[in-house]
Amino acid sequence: MVTVREVAERAGVAPVTVSRVINGSSKVRPDTKRRVEQAIKELGFVPNLAARTLRSGTSGSVAVLVTDVTNPFFTTVVRGVEDIAHQRKLRVILCNTDENTAKEQDYLVTLLQQRIDGIILVSADSSGKHLIHVFDGLNPALVPPIVAVDRRLEGGLAKDTVVSNNRLGSKELTEHLLGHGHTRIALLLGLSKVSVAAERLAGYEEALRQQGLPIDDQLICHVPLTMAGGRAAVQTLLSLGAPPTAIYATNNFLAAGAMSALRERGIKVPEQMALVSFDDIEMAAAIDPFLTVMAQDAYNMGVTAMEMLHERLCDRGPATERQVVFQPRLIIRRSCGCRLPA
Repeated sequence: MVTVREVAERAGVAPVTVSRVINGSSKVRPDTKRRVEQAIKELGFVPNLAARTLRSGTSGSVAVLVTDVTNPFFTTVVRGVEDIAHQRKLRVILCNTDENTAKEQDYLVTLLQQRIDGIILVSADSSGKHLIHVFDGLNPALVPPIVAVDRRLEGGLAKDTVVSNNRLGSKELTEHLLGHGHTRIALLLGLSKVSVAAERLAGYEEALRQQGLPIDDQLICHVPLTMAGGRAAVQTLLSLGAPPTAIYATNNFLAAGAMSALRERGIKVPEQMALVSFDDIEMAAAIDPFLTVMAQDAYNMGVTAMEMLHERLCDRGPATERQVVFQPRLIIRRSCGCRLPA
């Protein structure tokens, strides 16, 4: 294995100069930097990142923990994070927790051991109670800054938060269905332990109450945020004595599962059942009937989270916690029953 000393001998400089070039120091003359970079290339030198981490106390890496990496929403968030991280010369470690708090804990322990510089977290439990023992007793100086994205994180663990206005978006989407004359609107959502589910439920209930309509618990389905969860919920709803006339799925996988179940039963959308979703995905505009959605700005949520984290890493962030709330946008297509121009 090629060493720093061998690179230094090839470039005709001191080993400390090679280290400065590797670490991006500005205290190296341009011509010297070029000689060192040429020597590194010729010898095929690869810096020892673990050793650099021990010396500097930083890893040059940030981690992104999401609950389902196959979900296009989270994939787009991660793309926004990665684009900014690359510009700032930071590496991104991606972790998938499967909505599992134990798996989230395991990842965080490992990341802390590796001296990760910062964390962007979509937590499986917004209460943060499952994370107390992970950080409890640690020297505060060793705890990397955390930015919560998509879901809030209680307990003061997150330095900053980037979310959508879930309550307002949910209220507007429900109001859109009410405007079509629907009074029995089913809601498909995940477990209430995450802030997104609680906020979208609150918006749905607010819209119904403002119209003087009762909250029917039979129409509210807490299911896993998967296509299978969406299919199972629809099968349960269709077995009711008074089934819904409209379905509001609170994420794209639930909507896809609901659509699949309705097709299996021969129920036409929107003629026999209206269907809308929170979250837009590329196929929502490609499948027939085109899906009406409340779209989130997933890419810029990721960009903003990474920019806020980078400010923390550079000690430029304020002492107080910050919160950025993105406004979702209603995109009307055919699945809600709207007649669109040809």
